[in-house]
Amino acid sequence: MRIRWAAGLVLLAAVAVALPLPARGGVDSGVIRLGAPSPSEAGVEEGAPATAEGRRGFDYEAFDARLEGLWFQRKALVSEGRDEDAERQSQLIRSFCSEEGVRRLEGPAGALLAEADRNFDEGNYDRAKAALDLADSLDPERPAVHSTRAAILWKERAGVVPAVYGSS
Repeated sequence: MRIRWAAGLVLLAAVAVALPLPARGGVDSGVIRLGAPSPSEAGVEEGAPATAEGRRGFDYEAFDARLEGLWFQRKALVSEGRDEDAERQSQLIRSFCSEEGVRRLEGPAGALLAEADRNFDEGNYDRAKAALDLADSLDPERPAVHSTRAAILWKERAGVVPAVYGSS
């Protein structure tokens, strides 16, 4: 009886392995599929006819490529000392992430923290604060952003209250 049971399980496993998997037609690589937005998310009143279909996917590869382009343009502007242009580029990065609905980018925010630390060590507090502002917009409420900003404000002799609350 046990031999028949084991043979049946082996036969069942062999059949399961031999069956073809269903085709995954219509799936794009690198695209995250989103469910249909609820009427409240789409800004439509309950019961109102839908006039346009909501966003159905997020193309991560396109997002990453665009962010990378904006990122390295900003890095080039910072290295050339064009701080005003770098700030405009930072604003473009913020706007792009906001338009795409991306709220947390830990990797770029960490790189900006390292950049702020280097600028802080060099005594360039304005560049350090600009990097921290962008880092805070890419990864909100990250504790390292607040502690670095407090250290900068303390070093600038802004006082205890601004250093504690992170504003100058």
